[in-house]
Amino acid sequence: GRENWLFDSGAAAMQLAFAGDVPLGTFTIEDGTLLYEDRERGTTERLEDVDLTLAWKSVRAPMAAEGSAVWRGEKIAVQASATEPFAFLKGESSAARATLSSAPVEARFAGEAFDFEAPRLQGDLEITTPSLARLAGWLGIGGARERAAVPARLQGTANVTGDEMWMRDATLVVDDNQAMGLLRI
Repeated sequence: GRENWLFDSGAAAMQLAFAGDVPLGTFTIEDGTLLYEDRERGTTERLEDVDLTLAWKSVRAPMAAEGSAVWRGEKIAVQASATEPFAFLKGESSAARATLSSAPVEARFAGEAFDFEAPRLQGDLEITTPSLARLAGWLGIGGARERAAVPARLQGTANVTGDEMWMRDATLVVDDNQAMGLLRI
C-alpha cells in the first residue's frame, strides 16, 4: 500500500529527467520471496528462492532480465528483454523477447509489448510441455490424470490481453495429432 523506497528529487535528478534520460544500473534480488495477493479473487501466489538480475543502464536504454525462482514446487528460469522499455512504460510499444523454462512447460515469445497500463503482447509464441496433465496440475486446472505422458506443442502468432489470447495461424500438436487454424483462449 505504500512505497518503501526513496528517489532523489534534487535539482540534478530533475535536470536529468527533463534532459530525456535517467541513469539506472543493475538491480539484483538474491534468495528472495515474492508474494502476490489478489484480494478480489481471494488467492495468493508465492515465488520462493527468487534470484533475479535486471540490467537497465538508463531509462532510454534497452533492458534485460534473467533469473530463476520456485513456483508451486517447480523451479523456473526466465529471461526477458525489451529494446524500448521506457516507451512501454509511457503507454507505447517496445520490441520484447521472453523465455520461461521449467520441467512442466517451456515458453518462448518474440514480438511487441504494448501499453503498461493495459498490457498487451503481440508476436510469435511457442509453448511446449512433455505432459499435459502435469502442466494442468501445476497450473491448478482440473483434476485430470493421464496414464502416460501426453506431450503437446502450441505455436503461432499470438495477441495476448488481460485474460484472453488469440492465436492466428496456430498449430496445436497433442501427442501425434495436429490441428491448425485460429485459436481463442
